[in-house]
Amino acid sequence: MKATVRYLERLSRSFLLGWSLVLVLCLGVVDYLTGPDLPLTLLYLLPVGLVAWCAGRDFGVFTAVGSAVVSLLADLLVDAGASHPLLHCWNALTHAAVLAGVAILLSVLRGAREREEQLTGKDLLTGVDNRVAFLEHAGREIDLARRYGHPLTIICVDVDDFRGVNDRLGRHAGDVLLRRTAETIRGHVRESDTVARLGADEFAVLLPKAGYGPAKATAHRLRENLLRAMRTTGHAVTFSLAAVTFASPPLSVDEMLGQADDLMGSAKNSGKDTVMHAVWG
Repeated sequence: MKATVRYLERLSRSFLLGWSLVLVLCLGVVDYLTGPDLPLTLLYLLPVGLVAWCAGRDFGVFTAVGSAVVSLLADLLVDAGASHPLLHCWNALTHAAVLAGVAILLSVLRGAREREEQLTGKDLLTGVDNRVAFLEHAGREIDLARRYGHPLTIICVDVDDFRGVNDRLGRHAGDVLLRRTAETIRGHVRESDTVARLGADEFAVLLPKAGYGPAKATAHRLRENLLRAMRTTGHAVTFSLAAVTFASPPLSVDEMLGQADDLMGSAKNSGKDTVMHAVWG
């Protein structure tokens, strides 16, 4: 069900509106054939709710008004003058108000969901993905690597002695440093690569389809550009990078991160300010 909704959300608004209006007309025909003994107001919620959720409030309200007009015409044709026209108009207005209210409510819920996804998927300080989003991306990339047999590389980036920056210059200076680090990493990897902040001063880059050679070049380029960025901003810090290229996909995201963490430990123990690269599998 969730996959179906995601698919519908990617369709164009005009396409969704067109098909929803066709569905409204079909319901109007059914409404006419069944007569007043079987109210179909709840069925009109389907096209109205679909358009409101996937295309937005205005399209949803437009569909609600359209369904009210179709329902009114069906009632007038069935009634054939037996009831006062004002009664049918009142019913149509009530119909439109109820469905328009549902459309507005669904569009508000959709907006709230998008804001929640943004908050839960992005690191608020740096703007890159947070740990939760990274784990989801990594899981999908591992599945793709397993299916198609292509390599996968993770590069972990640590700011050396970051705690000292906070102690000497204050937390604000540390925040500025982290934002600059994230901007630099994001600006020197591919659009298809995933950049995330995993912890306080720990970042990760996921490089789909990157073998040893390209991954090695990326890791060293990242370190050089990070050091250059820190010199321009006056931050006297260095970086340790641990890159692990998986010639065959890891069994899980935890295994992938575990391999990277082990290599990062070696980089820290060797004196920091370095790039270490290993091939797994």
